[in-house]
Amino acid sequence: HTKIISDAVKETPAKAKESAPKATPKPKKETVSTGADILATKIDLGNGVLRTGNEIVNGFSAVKVKEKARDFARYVVSGGSLSVYTMIGVKMLKETGSCKSTDLAKRMMAGTDGKQYSQGTARAQSQQIHNLLTRFGVIDDKSELNKDSPIAKKLLSV
Repeated sequence: HTKIISDAVKETPAKAKESAPKATPKPKKETVSTGADILATKIDLGNGVLRTGNEIVNGFSAVKVKEKARDFARYVVSGGSLSVYTMIGVKMLKETGSCKSTDLAKRMMAGTDGKQYSQGTARAQSQQIHNLLTRFGVIDDKSELNKDSPIAKKLLSV
């Protein structure tokens, strides 16, 4: 039997590293905005009304409502996610065309969307969501969907 010996030279670990294909560089992680740039962006509330996110947010006095408004403004400008309570309000708006705070509270207490909330939580959250949707022009003064609202159109498309 004849043994064939290869011409290949055994590579040392250092040479193997040099000849190994280069790894594709990982894409840089997106930086998460602090929100300052987003809140400075003008938001179209419909009917020619433009407001910055800051102008809208600063119209609320309660800290928790300001947080919801800030998150909502970020969502409107750059996408992302909404709070559970806001999503319940949006779902109700999609299904019924309105978002009265009393009806939203009843929905939350009944557990229609998977979790039953206490009366206190349901009332507080429904009032906050109603104020939020009104201030952003999503619903009118009768709590009905504002079909001309660019934000309402975005919410209903999700």
